[in-house]
Amino acid sequence: MITRVGDVYDGVFGREAELAAVEALLAAAPKGFALLSIEGDPGIGKTTVWREALRRARAAGFRVLSTRPTQSEASLSLAGLTDLFGHADDALTARLAAPQQEAFRAALLQTSAPSRGIDERALCAAVLSTLRLLAETSPLLVAVDDAQWLDTPSARALAFAVRRLDTEQVAVLATVRTTPTRAPTFDHVAEPARRRVLRLGPLSVAALHEAIKLRTGRSLPRPVIVQLANASGGNPFHAIEIAAELGDQPLDTGRLPVPASLTDLIASRLRRLPGPTRDAVLAAALLSRPTTEVVDGGALEPAQRAGIVLIDGAHIRFTHPLFASAIERHAGGAERRRVHHALAELLADPEERARHAALGAERPDELIAGTLESAATMARSRGAPAASAELLELSIALTPPRDDSGRATRRVAAAASWFDAGDLTRAQTMLEEACATEALAPPRRAQALGLLGQLHSRRSSFAQALAVGQQGLEAAAGDPALRAELEMDVAFYSASVGDVPSAVVHAHLAVEAAEQAGVPALLADTL
Repeated sequence: MITRVGDVYDGVFGREAELAAVEALLAAAPKGFALLSIEGDPGIGKTTVWREALRRARAAGFRVLSTRPTQSEASLSLAGLTDLFGHADDALTARLAAPQQEAFRAALLQTSAPSRGIDERALCAAVLSTLRLLAETSPLLVAVDDAQWLDTPSARALAFAVRRLDTEQVAVLATVRTTPTRAPTFDHVAEPARRRVLRLGPLSVAALHEAIKLRTGRSLPRPVIVQLANASGGNPFHAIEIAAELGDQPLDTGRLPVPASLTDLIASRLRRLPGPTRDAVLAAALLSRPTTEVVDGGALEPAQRAGIVLIDGAHIRFTHPLFASAIERHAGGAERRRVHHALAELLADPEERARHAALGAERPDELIAGTLESAATMARSRGAPAASAELLELSIALTPPRDDSGRATRRVAAAASWFDAGDLTRAQTMLEEACATEALAPPRRAQALGLLGQLHSRRSSFAQALAVGQQGLEAAAGDPALRAELEMDVAFYSASVGDVPSAVVHAHLAVEAAEQAGVPALLADTL
């Protein structure tokens, strides 16, 4: 039971309106789909309210699916869905349609991805079906903390479900960090009538006093609390950290010893830790999912006593997500590279291992670049084109300077992944850079020009698409399968600019090329 004294809850202070909104969400779910978004600055208390919501939901008989992605997990393919559904009952998964089962099990790493890659539509449908099945027997809460760090494939699948849930007894709770340039998160797609948005503001002086007393065991004088509230902007995370730095020392002329920034505050704590502990803390900060299987739990004990990390079984969590990013920023470049290199030797996941190897490299390295390329192919097959593109860009940066051809080829591959991820601007930049070099082999140049034509077509610039597509046909002269694909594109572009006779000619040429290639599926498309 949570206790209440006046208007203050044990562990959740000054958040009566937010807790009332949580209760309203839980009350609404049995009658149909509802969603609550809690927005606020870093450290303002979103996670505290989120955790209390999970506790109340479980007490009310809800089944709870939760995930707490971090910044380092934003590029880790389907990590969010794995957290939410990784323990899904096999009997439940067996009730999904066969294409959905295949996509769902592959996405959760329960089976290998099919050679053609995970079907994103089937995966999205599987997530929606699973939520509906789970909600048949009891109300369901899907809770995402720090939704801005949710990896793109997971966010797209949840958005697909959120747009389609209606009478199901499903509640969704998302916390979102507010920043000047933040992009919309998955919760934005919900119908306005079903979505409520709360913005967490600063805590009152009284609420800060209670929070500090609970966390530090000290009851500070009101003038000090007022100063502390002003210095922290009412942000409970920063206020508690500053209060912890005070310790039992008396105030000098009434001034708080507030560091210039949170990074400085973290640095002052780290300096008091032994060298092996600092190394272990940095390793945990650089990992997407730190565990004691990779990081020495014994070395982390001083950091746990200092209130920097929590060790729960094999899992390592920072007491606040901001600690990890502050620790990473505090470390020097050489130190970060050293730890990244060490982690690459320890990790089993190919995608994460390749990423750490790249970040730990000091100079171009074809072996690492090739490993990144392979990891990118795997990420794309799992339906994560943005992660694939980022890995390919790391691969490009590590390609030796003399290998112009390899670098250009990887640029074309990265462009294709950015294209699939919907970032047409980055795709165009990569394609234009690739086509600008003479090192690009004719088939790759034809692929690049074909993709560039499709990009112009997406923007309804059909005249540009036609010109680029015709250049691509010239480069594809020796490859009938590639020529068939490009002839189809040029036929479409010709029709789009009103030149139907030319479109007919290119359509017939596409059929001829497909017959030469001897690929039945391609011939079917051209016909």
